[in-house]
Amino acid sequence: MSAQLTAVRARELLSYDPETGVLTWKVTTGSRSRAGQPVAGLDAYGYLRVCGDGRSYKAHRVAWLIVTGAWSTGDVDHIDGVPSHNSWRNLRDVAHSVNQQNQRGARADSKTGFLGVVAAGKRFTAYIRVGGPTKYLGSFDTPEEAHTAYIAAKRQFHSGCTI
Repeated sequence: MSAQLTAVRARELLSYDPETGVLTWKVTTGSRSRAGQPVAGLDAYGYLRVCGDGRSYKAHRVAWLIVTGAWSTGDVDHIDGVPSHNSWRNLRDVAHSVNQQNQRGARADSKTGFLGVVAAGKRFTAYIRVGGPTKYLGSFDTPEEAHTAYIAAKRQFHSGCTI
């Protein structure tokens, strides 16, 4: 397996516009990566991916590497929750727990369609993770009521979030 991409190598291969978040190839490295073209290729989760020197990287992590000269120490979080929005003002290096707190919507496999809400028989239960443990927020008649309780708790407990 090839070595991890360095800041020097990333800067040789790519140009990053911090205002738009667009990564553009500086050199042609293959049929899909031609000099002057923006990096293209969304993964199944909506993140742009960059292939460099035989490895695949998330574009927001490469942007962080180019700007700072080092890989992030934590997760590179998209402040607005949009995984393809890689402008510098939208990226921050945070602990994984903070990145998880910044989720905006339910997972694709959610049975209720609401973040923080699970079906419990004919009722709906709201939970939120605070620090390590999961906190029970109550049982409700509708998923909307449970989600309202979740959002209120999220605003109280997750101070770095904008929801």
